[in-house]
Amino acid sequence: MAGGKSVRDMLEHALGELLEAGRREEALVEASIAAVECALRLVTVSEGAQRGNPNLVEPTREALASARASVVATSCALWTMDDERRERTHER
Repeated sequence: MAGGKSVRDMLEHALGELLEAGRREEALVEASIAAVECALRLVTVSEGAQRGNPNLVEPTREALASARASVVATSCALWTMDDERRERTHER
Protein backbone atom coordinates (compact mmCIF):
# COMPACT_ATOMS: atom_id res chain seq x y z
CA MET A 1 0.00 0.00 0.00
CA ALA A 2 1.47 3.26 -1.18
CA GLY A 3 0.99 6.08 1.28
CA GLY A 4 -1.45 4.02 3.37
CA LYS A 5 -3.91 3.64 0.50
CA SER A 6 -5.29 0.26 -0.47
CA VAL A 7 -5.19 -1.02 -4.03
CA ARG A 8 -8.97 -0.52 -4.20
CA ASP A 9 -8.59 3.12 -3.08
CA MET A 10 -5.94 3.81 -5.71
CA LEU A 11 -7.99 2.16 -8.47
CA GLU A 12 -11.14 4.02 -7.48
CA HIS A 13 -9.18 7.28 -7.49
CA ALA A 14 -7.76 6.49 -10.95
CA LEU A 15 -11.21 5.61 -12.26
CA GLY A 16 -12.61 8.86 -10.88
CA GLU A 17 -9.85 10.85 -12.57
CA LEU A 18 -10.47 9.10 -15.90
CA LEU A 19 -14.22 9.65 -15.70
CA GLU A 20 -13.78 13.32 -14.76
CA ALA A 21 -11.47 13.87 -17.72
CA GLY A 22 -14.58 13.86 -19.92
CA ARG A 23 -12.75 12.49 -22.95
CA ARG A 24 -14.48 9.12 -23.14
CA GLU A 25 -14.77 9.48 -26.91
CA GLU A 26 -11.04 8.87 -27.11
CA ALA A 27 -10.57 5.14 -27.57
CA LEU A 28 -7.51 4.87 -25.35
CA VAL A 29 -9.25 6.71 -22.48
CA GLU A 30 -12.23 4.37 -22.77
CA ALA A 31 -9.88 1.37 -22.84
CA SER A 32 -8.13 2.71 -19.73
CA ILE A 33 -11.47 3.02 -17.95
CA ALA A 34 -12.28 -0.58 -18.88
CA ALA A 35 -8.89 -1.73 -17.59
CA VAL A 36 -9.34 0.00 -14.23
CA GLU A 37 -12.88 -1.36 -13.89
CA CYS A 38 -11.48 -4.82 -14.62
CA ALA A 39 -8.81 -4.40 -11.97
CA LEU A 40 -11.49 -3.39 -9.46
CA ARG A 41 -13.41 -6.58 -10.25
CA LEU A 42 -10.26 -8.63 -9.70
CA VAL A 43 -9.67 -6.87 -6.36
CA THR A 44 -13.23 -7.72 -5.34
CA VAL A 45 -12.68 -11.40 -6.17
CA SER A 46 -9.37 -11.37 -4.30
CA GLU A 47 -10.95 -9.78 -1.24
CA GLY A 48 -13.71 -12.39 -1.32
CA ALA A 49 -11.15 -15.19 -1.48
CA GLN A 50 -9.26 -13.71 1.47
CA ARG A 51 -12.50 -13.71 3.49
CA GLY A 52 -13.08 -17.36 2.57
CA ASN A 53 -16.11 -16.68 0.37
CA PRO A 54 -16.93 -20.01 -1.33
CA ASN A 55 -19.20 -18.39 -3.97
CA LEU A 56 -16.56 -16.86 -6.23
CA VAL A 57 -17.10 -18.83 -9.43
CA GLU A 58 -19.41 -16.31 -11.11
CA PRO A 59 -17.55 -13.18 -9.95
CA THR A 60 -14.31 -14.77 -11.15
CA ARG A 61 -15.83 -15.54 -14.57
CA GLU A 62 -17.09 -11.96 -14.81
CA ALA A 63 -13.69 -10.55 -13.81
CA LEU A 64 -11.91 -12.70 -16.43
CA ALA A 65 -14.45 -11.72 -19.10
CA SER A 66 -13.85 -8.09 -18.15
CA ALA A 67 -10.10 -8.64 -18.48
CA ARG A 68 -10.51 -10.11 -21.97
CA ALA A 69 -12.74 -7.21 -23.02
CA SER A 70 -10.23 -4.73 -21.63
CA VAL A 71 -7.41 -6.29 -23.65
CA VAL A 72 -9.51 -6.18 -26.83
CA ALA A 73 -10.52 -2.54 -26.22
CA THR A 74 -6.92 -1.51 -25.60
CA SER A 75 -5.69 -3.39 -28.67
CA CYS A 76 -8.33 -1.74 -30.86
CA ALA A 77 -7.46 1.69 -29.48
CA LEU A 78 -3.77 1.17 -30.18
CA TRP A 79 -4.43 -0.16 -33.69
CA THR A 80 -6.61 2.87 -34.42
CA MET A 81 -3.92 5.24 -33.15
CA ASP A 82 -1.31 3.44 -35.25
CA ASP A 83 -3.52 3.57 -38.36
CA GLU A 84 -4.10 7.31 -37.84
CA ARG A 85 -0.35 7.88 -37.40
CA ARG A 86 0.38 6.00 -40.62
CA GLU A 87 -2.25 8.00 -42.51
CA ARG A 88 -0.74 11.27 -41.29
CA THR A 89 2.72 10.05 -42.32
CA HIS A 90 1.45 9.13 -45.79
CA GLU A 91 -0.20 12.55 -46.26
CA ARG A 92 3.14 14.32 -45.81
